[in-house]
Amino acid sequence: LLSNSLEHAFIDITSKNSNNLISINMYEDLSNHCYILEYGDNGKGISDEFDIKKTNTLGLQLVYGLTQQLKGAIDLQNNNGAKIKIVFKDNSKTKESEAKMI
Repeated sequence: LLSNSLEHAFIDITSKNSNNLISINMYEDLSNHCYILEYGDNGKGISDEFDIKKTNTLGLQLVYGLTQQLKGAIDLQNNNGAKIKIVFKDNSKTKESEAKMI
């Protein structure tokens, strides 16, 4: 995601006067037993026609594939740049409770 922002989102990353921002947040949602990864930039955004399930770019194919492997969900939005939210369950909690039942 970071390399996509640097390559596609920002028009001029070399200017000292640029206000290019990238944010990465990851946290655990204890009430829903899941992790949330939020990524965003304030670049030109993602095309409204873009479909991550049908992308031809390796980087975003990897992001989508890893999200699927984690049985997660991914949401892409345009909101003053690209915003990507990935949510996946904390499977260790499930295994821990299964182990206690045995």
